[in-house]
Amino acid sequence: METYKRLNIDKFNSLDKTGYMGYYWYSDKTDPVNNLSDLKLSENQVPFIIEGYLYNENTQESISIKNYNGEYCITKFNINEIDKNEEKLKLSDTEEKVPAINKIANNKNIKIRRLQEKITDDLGFYSWKDVADIFVGFEEKTNSKN
Repeated sequence: METYKRLNIDKFNSLDKTGYMGYYWYSDKTDPVNNLSDLKLSENQVPFIIEGYLYNENTQESISIKNYNGEYCITKFNINEIDKNEEKLKLSDTEEKVPAINKIANNKNIKIRRLQEKITDDLGFYSWKDVADIFVGFEEKTNSKN
């Protein structure tokens, strides 16, 4: 099974979004939307979706939607497969506090994990290169600063 792969618009629209949580953000709105059952993408869509994140805790799949210069870049991540591939890939937790998203998430924080890939040079030294930020749901706020 693949750790992550690109999806085209048709493949994304045909996905059963039952069990997913998340949000998407239209270009003409100040707040995101979290009604995933209505989420459909199309080319030349106006208003278009700037970004979207979906996560299914049962299947451990996360989907990222980004719009770059009018084209959608949709990536589906398999968290279980990434975790199994720890020699080459690793996930680390990051903190994201996005007030507009807190409004639709019952005042919870967005939870993001950063995907990094191991890069080895000609001398055998390695470093970790950031590949993607992966949405893995919402979490309860832990202190009064949130």
